[in-house]
Amino acid sequence: MVAFAVFLVVFLVAMTRPEFGPPLRHEMKAALERSVEKSPDPNAKQVAEMLTSPNGFATLFTIVILLFAILFIIFSVIGAIAGATVFAPKNRAP
Repeated sequence: MVAFAVFLVVFLVAMTRPEFGPPLRHEMKAALERSVEKSPDPNAKQVAEMLTSPNGFATLFTIVILLFAILFIIFSVIGAIAGATVFAPKNRAP
C-alpha cells in the first residue's frame, strides 16, 4: 500500500506539470481517434467522444489508477509468497 501511495503521489504531481500532463492527454486522445478510425463499430465514435470529454478523461484515469492499485496488491502478494518461500527457515519440523 505504501508503494502504491508513493506511485500515486508522484503520478498526480507529474500530471500537474505542463511537460507531462497535457502531452499525455493529447497522446491518449490521438490514440483513441486512431482506434476509432480502424473500428468498424458505429458506436465507437460516440464512446471516443465520451472518453475525450473532461469527465471521460477523469473516469478513464480513475479506472487506470484502480487497475494499478490491484496490480500493486497482486505483485506484493506474489513477492511476499516468494520471499517467505525462499527465506523460510530450513531446519523447522514438518
